[in-house]
Amino acid sequence: MKYRKIKLALISVSDDNASKEIKNALNEQSEIEYKEMNTIYEANHSVHIWKPDIVIIEEQNNIVAQKKLIEKIVEFNPSSYIIFLTKKEKAYEIISLLNIGVRGFVDLLGEKHRLSEVIRNNIIKAKAAIYSVENKKWEHAFLKTVMDNIDKIIFTTSKENITFFNENFRKFTLEYSKEKHIKQSNMFFSLFYLIDEQNSQLTLSEGKVKTNQLYKIKTKEKPFKIFHLKKVVVEGMEGLFLYTLHDITLDEEHTEKLRLLSSTDYLTGLLNRRETLKIFAKLISNEKTLSVTMMDIDHFKKINDRYGHDVGDEVLKKVSAIIKEVVGDFGTVARWGGEEFLVIFKCGIKTAYSLLKNIQKEISKEEFSNGIKPTLSFGLYEPDYLTELIGEIIEKADSALYHAKHNGRNKVAFYNDNKINPNVLKDQNDIFLNSSE
Repeated sequence: MKYRKIKLALISVSDDNASKEIKNALNEQSEIEYKEMNTIYEANHSVHIWKPDIVIIEEQNNIVAQKKLIEKIVEFNPSSYIIFLTKKEKAYEIISLLNIGVRGFVDLLGEKHRLSEVIRNNIIKAKAAIYSVENKKWEHAFLKTVMDNIDKIIFTTSKENITFFNENFRKFTLEYSKEKHIKQSNMFFSLFYLIDEQNSQLTLSEGKVKTNQLYKIKTKEKPFKIFHLKKVVVEGMEGLFLYTLHDITLDEEHTEKLRLLSSTDYLTGLLNRRETLKIFAKLISNEKTLSVTMMDIDHFKKINDRYGHDVGDEVLKKVSAIIKEVVGDFGTVARWGGEEFLVIFKCGIKTAYSLLKNIQKEISKEEFSNGIKPTLSFGLYEPDYLTELIGEIIEKADSALYHAKHNGRNKVAFYNDNKINPNVLKDQNDIFLNSSE
């Protein structure tokens, strides 16, 4: 770090010998620039403009005026280093000067024979003191800049009082708190819920702040945000704690986007095959009744060949949306591949069959570009999943779909006729596949 030049004021120094030694010492200090002010009056009209870092002032008869000047200098520059030249030895006067900011004394009579050394030592001490203050200011400015540019909320507490905070803390409290100035940590933490491992919201207990935990903003009016809290003890400072709150909302959003990208089909937004198999395994463990259907858009290759893949993609997206809307909470819908879909129903085969007929109905009502009228074929199976593997269940639903497509299309084919009475069929076009086939 390059230091700035130090400003020094010589005020009413009338002792010729002292003036000579001071100037000799200053000429050796290239980093100090000085200005002479011959009278208290002149100094009174200059110090507030020039704001000297070091002041060398000789004692005058009007000590009251000098004290007022020194007080004025300290007011404009509290870190000023004031050296007082005196020919008196009255202790009470020296003490009174110390009380108003004088930090160095030169006894012009008692130290007459070593005046050069004494003056040089005082100037060196003053320079060191000024640079020490400069260093602290620089360190503080540097730390403040760093803290204010870290994308975390940072603050310290001592005995529940907030003693330091960065710019993000200030902005956060202005946005989320009714209080303009939050002075206590419990006031700040009252803005949050603690989120436990089950993602339920727990109100913070006063004085029981858990570190390395997730917290959620309480307010409903502002955007949803999640923060990660870390609390550390400041080494060597008993009772002082440093808190950092990191806004991980975007991280959570990115994680969710990545999860969706890895678990869904990019075109239709439906679940992909890998994610569906995971869900299937959970449903088999938890649900008492399941039905599975494989479905396929009839003559989809002809749509692509005749109208192009863009039109084909639009058909896929519209059909997917209709299937998902009709199935709703009754099951899980996946794009299995190409124009083929898998639905795992959390219900018996009768309810599943009714939903499939609704899908057919909604697709027939939908308007597609170029006057396209797509239809679907379905293979439906209700497994005895206590004894069957997932692969076997899907294979049977796929066998029923194959049967539907090779028997006229646009129909529902049942793999097993023992699960449903033929009399309940809504469409006599729908067929049964004997399980022995």
